[in-house]
Amino acid sequence: MNPSQQRRDPNAIVPRGNHRLTAGDYFRRFMEETMREMDRAFSIGPYWESQPNLHECNIGNSVGSVVDNAEKFQVEVDVAQFRPNELSVNVRDHELIIEGHHQERSDQVGSIERHFVRKYSLPQDVQASAFESRLSDSGLLTVFAPKSNAPAGRSIPIQAASARSNSRRARQ
Repeated sequence: MNPSQQRRDPNAIVPRGNHRLTAGDYFRRFMEETMREMDRAFSIGPYWESQPNLHECNIGNSVGSVVDNAEKFQVEVDVAQFRPNELSVNVRDHELIIEGHHQERSDQVGSIERHFVRKYSLPQDVQASAFESRLSDSGLLTVFAPKSNAPAGRSIPIQAASARSNSRRARQ
């Protein structure tokens, strides 16, 4: 079939072989390619994610576990990259503050210096003066304090005035 014999499609932009591409086809292809490019651009992570040693350094990336129940307030933080003398635990302005810092050290690919500060707002009923901390052999720091013992609820008896209680009894 020669071009003069082909049926003309009013929406066709470019004839191609035995079929024609419409404006909608071009737009669809354009959008598909644009979306592929956007997916590719957004799927590439920041440069530091490809660094193997930074995957191992999880300081500051996790909150750790926090227990806040009727008996205690407790925080566990992974501080395996620090020695005990490089850590500090303080309570200031009703906040628990855990800090770690070590000077520059050599490692397998160069040198590294680490520092982190983790702050936790304390519940009102925590006994701030009773905090204790323990560091496990695996580098898990546990900091905890008991909650203050609020007085147990009690039943309060109602004392009725004798004149009022007598008039009620008379009505019944």
